Amino acid sequence: AATKAMNSAKKRISDAKKALAAAEKQMKAEMTTKFKERQASFPNRSSGRRTAFANWLANEQNPLTARVAMNQIWMRHFEQGIVPTVNEFGANGREPTHPALLDWLADEFMESGWSMKHMHKLILLSATYRQEGTPDEANLASDPDNHYLWRMPSRRMEGEIVRDNLLWVSGRLDESMGGPDIAHTSAQESQRRSIYLRHAHEKLVKFVQIFDGPKVTECYLRHESVQPHQALAMHNSPLTNLAAEKLAGQMKDSEDFVGDAFLRILGRQPKPEERQVCEQFFTEAKTDEARTRERVVTVLLNHNDFVVVR
Repeated sequence: AATKAMNSAKKRISDAKKALAAAEKQMKAEMTTKFKERQASFPNRSSGRRTAFANWLANEQNPLTARVAMNQIWMRHFEQGIVPTVNEFGANGREPTHPALLDWLADEFMESGWSMKHMHKLILLSATYRQEGTPDEANLASDPDNHYLWRMPSRRMEGEIVRDNLLWVSGRLDESMGGPDIAHTSAQESQRRSIYLRHAHEKLVKFVQIFDGPKVTECYLRHESVQPHQALAMHNSPLTNLAAEKLAGQMKDSEDFVGDAFLRILGRQPKPEERQVCEQFFTEAKTDEARTRERVVTVLLNHNDFVVVR
């Protein structure tokens, strides 16, 4: 029995050595795009099942597809979908706040030939979208969650847009289309748009993730958080420092530096108290004028209005 077991063990060792030698040979071989097909042959004709499924999805007799699409588009513009549970349209989901509106949007979507461009334009030109975001005390008391859309809700930019905004406002954003992806480790140096950054479970851009970047568990709706290290990231990031240096240099000859900085960075004129604080800072600053301008721009880049869409 012992001899038989020893012979069996020797055979397994021999087989293992052969497998190891084969694996080492494969590792040393030159990398190619050739692969072994899992299926040797394919039918000459399609079964038509996928086409039938696609036709069923995009059939006017099946309004669920159009309703889901319009709820997603509405959510992108108004922060919350007409059906708040965007990933659940069934019995476990919540009722739509405006069912007639959702039906109308779905019908208009199908009538327009399933044109999302048409629906985006329709929503953006609507009176509802173009409302001010300023709160009204009476409406705020009766509808604090803005279910009835009496004002335009403010919402923070997504992580990728925060990064792109830092590049764009200083004129450094590379707007070229296409090309290879960018390594996630180059996000602070690269000037390409964030859509070209490599993104995987183990390859995440830390700056983007701090501002609630994309996660595989949030395919339908991203959750927004407010955390202290978001402010630290905005203040200490090389993207912010380079943007501040570039902007301060571009506006060094401005007759109204404070007003121009507010308008360019925040898209509005400074309030009287904001202008007073900035001018006081220029008066009391102990650094040279160029450095003082950079510090003011850095503060404005860290302003809440810079990362919020109103």
